[in-house]
Amino acid sequence: MENATMTGREGAPGVYDYRMYDRIWQRVSPDLDPYPEVRAAQGGGMTAPRQEGLAYEPDPTGGRSASGMSAAQAAPETGVEDLPGADPNPCCMGSLADDSINVLAGFINDELADSRCCMALSRQVRNQAAARLFRRFAGEKQAAAQDLRAAYYLITGTCYAPVITLERRQWKCLADILRFCYHQEACGHLNYMRAADEAPDPCLKKVLNRLGEAADHRAGDVLELLGKVLC
Repeated sequence: MENATMTGREGAPGVYDYRMYDRIWQRVSPDLDPYPEVRAAQGGGMTAPRQEGLAYEPDPTGGRSASGMSAAQAAPETGVEDLPGADPNPCCMGSLADDSINVLAGFINDELADSRCCMALSRQVRNQAAARLFRRFAGEKQAAAQDLRAAYYLITGTCYAPVITLERRQWKCLADILRFCYHQEACGHLNYMRAADEAPDPCLKKVLNRLGEAADHRAGDVLELLGKVLC
């Protein structure tokens, strides 16, 4: 076996031919270079004298996968089109929510109109608890309108210009005001819940449910204050 790894004539001193070991390493790990210093000394490992029957055998696949693709071609690449948000029809707040656009516009208009009404009431009523309640309602409704406008933009890519219509109302007393506000919030809760049930988009459904629950809480606050005012 020793002569099989030597080059030169029989009986003459020779040098080890590392090509035999290359054949073994190619089968074990084609990418591994086990003798870099020897290859460097031999000018890249291909200048040693050729020994019959021990020719260097390169990787028969040529570095290609079973599909015929090179390693570089087979490796997955991540481009801009693969990044989140690049999909023209995303799973949330996308084309699935197109049917809810008109509903969103109506809610935006209502929330902004109610916010202005509550702020005006907070300046008119003499009851301090009621004034604080209406100021809080005004802020919550303004925030709700902002969330709805953000959802509108996510779905359409355009900003919604609200159309606000204020109605002039006359009330005899604070109890009448609270009665009106209670029905507004209770109906708002039901409308949000109904819209959420009908919305096919899961993210929009979540937003509508949250705003509906907020309206329900406000209705409860009005009911509590009304009980104190009447008594």
